[in-house]
Amino acid sequence: YILWSNIGNIEENQHSLDFLPSALPMGSQEELNRTEGHKQALVLYADCSSSTKGMFAGLFLVLFAFSTCLVIYLLVNDCTMDEYIMTAQILECCIFLSMTAASASLYYKIAQRDVNPKPISFLDDLLLVICLPAFFMYGVLSLMANMLGDTEGLELWLVIITRSIQVLQVSLQTPMIVDGLRRCSNSAWAQEHRAGRNTLMFLVVANLAVYIFQTFILKTHIYQTEIDVFSLEVWVVLTHTTQPLCIFYRFHSAVALADIWSSAYKPADYQ
Repeated sequence: YILWSNIGNIEENQHSLDFLPSALPMGSQEELNRTEGHKQALVLYADCSSSTKGMFAGLFLVLFAFSTCLVIYLLVNDCTMDEYIMTAQILECCIFLSMTAASASLYYKIAQRDVNPKPISFLDDLLLVICLPAFFMYGVLSLMANMLGDTEGLELWLVIITRSIQVLQVSLQTPMIVDGLRRCSNSAWAQEHRAGRNTLMFLVVANLAVYIFQTFILKTHIYQTEIDVFSLEVWVVLTHTTQPLCIFYRFHSAVALADIWSSAYKPADYQ
C-alpha cells in the first residue's frame, strides 16, 4: 500500500533519490561533497527523556502479567474452578483498568498538541479500526455465555466488568492513536515539557504485556463456561476468528504509539 500510494510522487520524494545514477560526471552531489576517506554510516539515536518512569511502569506490568500467568497455572490443581476463574478475572481486570486510565489521561494530553499538516498514512488508522469488531464480537459472546451458563453472583459481575473495561479500553485507545498520529509540537514549551510522554511509553509496553497475558491465558481453563455453553468445537472456531485480530491490534498499537512517541513532541517540519 505504501509503495502504491507513492508511485509517481516525484515532487514529494525527489530529495531522497540520491542513490539513483546521476548525470553528473563524478556521481551525485552527495558524493562530490564527501571528503576523501569518508565512510558512509547509519547513525540512529532516540531521545528517551520524559519516558523512563513510563518505561519502568510498563516493565512492571509485563512482570505482573507474567507472574499472573504463573499464579493461574499454580492454582489449577490447588483450588476449585470457580476460585481459579475468579482469580484470573480479577487480575485481568486490574490490567485493563490501568490501561483504560492511561488511555484516557493520554488522550486528554495529546489532544492539546498542535495539528501536523503532514500526518502519517491512512493505513495505520485502517489497521486499527479493522480489528475493533473482533473485540466487540469476543466481548459479546463471552458475556452471553456467562449469562446463559452457570456463572452467577460475584463471578458474573467480574466477567461483566472485565469485558466492559476491555471494550472501553480499545474504544478509547483507538481514537487516541488516530488523533495522536496527527499531532506535533511547534512551541518551545511543548517540546521542553513533553506532557504525557511517560504515559505514552507505559502504553507501548502495556500493549505487549496484554499480548503475553492473553496468549498464556488462552491455554488455561479460564474459558470453561464458554466451552460448556458453545461446545469446544464452536468456541475454538470463535476464538480463532477473533483472537488473532486482537493480538495483531496490540502489536500494531505498540508500533503506532511508538510513532506518536517519536513525532508528537517534535515540530511539524522536523526531519
